[in-house]
Amino acid sequence: MNFSTNSDLTCRFCRHYNPVGRRGGNCQKLQASVEATWSACTLAVTAFNREWKTPTEITNSIPVQVNSLASQIEEYEELYEQVYEQMVEQMAEETLAENTSMAFARLK
Repeated sequence: MNFSTNSDLTCRFCRHYNPVGRRGGNCQKLQASVEATWSACTLAVTAFNREWKTPTEITNSIPVQVNSLASQIEEYEELYEQVYEQMVEQMAEETLAENTSMAFARLK
């Protein structure tokens, strides 16, 4: 089944066609009853995408995706380290301020 245009396509081969009974069905796009043998409208989309990637194309794209994810992970790790250092510094300052105020309170 190789369809070059929507004019060659019938409703039964459209992705939006939902069969009901033996000969008819519903068009999910138009929300209407249609016959399976009718010529498909301009909104028709084939049930199987003709633009699938070949296994070679998929295999070749995997390293690019992995490298992209690895760089994102590195960025998040650096951000995590910065946030962690800021939190430690803030906690140290708060602890020092509490201890200093307690020490002054004891002196009075």
